[in-house]
Parts: sequence; C-alpha cells; structure tokens
Amino acid sequence: MSLVQIKVWPEDSAGRCPVGTATPEKIRQVSMSWWLSKPVQMNLHEQLEPTADRCNNRTAVEQVWTALATRSEACTGPTP
Repeated sequence: MSLVQIKVWPEDSAGRCPVGTATPEKIRQVSMSWWLSKPVQMNLHEQLEPTADRCNNRTAVEQVWTALATRSEACTGPTP
C-alpha cells in the first residue's frame, strides 16, 4: 500500500509562495469555499505543477504516478 501526502501551501498577500520568506502575519488563509473562488482553484492547481519554488508537491505527485503505474497483486489475484 502507498501513502502520499499532498500539501496545501499558504500564500502571501501578493499570491506568492511564502515558505521561508514571510512572517505569519503576512500569510493569507486559504478560502474554505475554494470551489467558488477561481484564484484559489488556480493556486491549488499550480501547487500540483513542478515549480522552482518550495511551494509545490512535485515529489508527492511523482509518487502518485509511480503508484498508479505499479501493478498490484491484490487487484489481479494470484497467478495460476
């Protein structure tokens, strides 16, 4: 069984990745109504893309693709 943690990264008041640069007072809260907010949807989507900054899920997404490409004996049953 595989487990991958996809993170929701915060953003600063300018919409950028604040990890390692901003103080907690400058970090915006993620809207709980994200499905109603196009900017929040775009921000969440961008966090799934491989980027140069630290606010991405590149390693986790690669692990998801690896797990999806791995054949599971639990699903196929024993070989005759």
